Amino acid sequence: MKQFSLFMALAICGIAFGQTHQVTFEVNMANETVAASGVYLAGGADFGVPGDNPMTDDDGDGIYSITVELADGYSGYYAFTNGLCPDWSCKESLVGQPCGDPANYNDRFIENVVSDTTLSTCFAQCSTDGTCSAPEDPVDVTFNVDMNTTAIAGPIYITGLAIDNWCGNCVEMFDEDGDGVYSLTLQLEPGTYEYRYNNGGWSGQEELTPEDDADCTLTTGAFTNRIVTVPGGAPFNIETNCFSTCGACTGDPVDPTTSEVTLAVDMSQEDILGPIYVTGNTIDNWCGTCVEMLDEDADGIYTVTVELGLGDHEYKFNNGGWDGQEMLDETEDADCTLTTDGFTNRLLNVADSLAIDVPAVCFNSCAACIPDGVDELNGWDFTVAPSVTDGVFTLRFGQNLARNARLAVHRIDGGLVHEQNLQAGTSTLVLDASAWENGVYLINCADGVSGSIERLIKIQ
Repeated sequence: MKQFSLFMALAICGIAFGQTHQVTFEVNMANETVAASGVYLAGGADFGVPGDNPMTDDDGDGIYSITVELADGYSGYYAFTNGLCPDWSCKESLVGQPCGDPANYNDRFIENVVSDTTLSTCFAQCSTDGTCSAPEDPVDVTFNVDMNTTAIAGPIYITGLAIDNWCGNCVEMFDEDGDGVYSLTLQLEPGTYEYRYNNGGWSGQEELTPEDDADCTLTTGAFTNRIVTVPGGAPFNIETNCFSTCGACTGDPVDPTTSEVTLAVDMSQEDILGPIYVTGNTIDNWCGTCVEMLDEDADGIYTVTVELGLGDHEYKFNNGGWDGQEMLDETEDADCTLTTDGFTNRLLNVADSLAIDVPAVCFNSCAACIPDGVDELNGWDFTVAPSVTDGVFTLRFGQNLARNARLAVHRIDGGLVHEQNLQAGTSTLVLDASAWENGVYLINCADGVSGSIERLIKIQ
């Protein structure tokens, strides 16, 4: 096998130019589908990131190698990666295996190099002669987490390198029988896996510590995660643990603190660029394209129902993805948004566990869509006086209505509060807003040919 040589000058024990040795690293990729970008030596303090040290397989036997020059007495950590992955997601997993050091990201260790050396192993295995054990058939593994004593902040997720590449909110768990225990069955090959549960996303991740949770966790560097060894053969059911602990839940159950919230966006006046999504920290951890909305009756209004915890939730709608995200204005859209650190997003407060139907709003707006053919302002000659009121106000038309018309009053969030027919010849109309909530209202008058919208502000 032709080997690639990489020369490293390492100072050992303060000697900058001492004796060096040729060290050849060989890794058997027999059990892997090799990435198109190749195989790499990486990790530790001296071998860099994936891409720095490419390995080669010139004779095509599936064994990749690289030769480096290391100083006499060198000791250090290393690992192999199957591909170029800046996030280290393609790094071999040695979790729970004797050749992986959990205190150093489960890297391999080479100790006290005193001569030319060849190290032969198998990717993700601890072989010392270059052979690979055949992979075992995957089995059904059921994960369970008890959320009865935890306030639910959103969907419950399981995450891990082999599960979702530590996405955090890509693999959802479900409580189908309503007993407060969320479960999910996945197919995994026998072996050892790190994972954890997230309550609504990374902002609600478990708080596990090596001191209190040593019975079910592994601490790798600064990260303490759950660990499980999956045996081969029969399906495997993981014992139910309480969220953020290694044992059963203790204490009183918490009251339900989530609500089913239906969100709706009117896309009838937009060019559809792709699927329509809703995104937010408590919805999909700002994934942007994970929660799709649907228009099942083809009326241009897309809806989705999500489970949200009590409190404030920021979100926005995306037309096809982040390239088509809403561009809400901090000033013009202040009635339905919150601006934080330069980001203006929609804001919704969930006050109780009752189901909520949020009225449809026009994309990029706090209000309902204005029908095509109706001018936004002053297309008709009618006024609202006073425009700021604590009760009675009057609509005055510049000339008597030539045709029968329709009046509709909506809250700024799109909710309908009043509607009525207007007869031809009407010149004025008196309405009473005393029972309406404080806020901004849109008054829409239209006769099928033209129309107009005026604003009213209701105060105490």
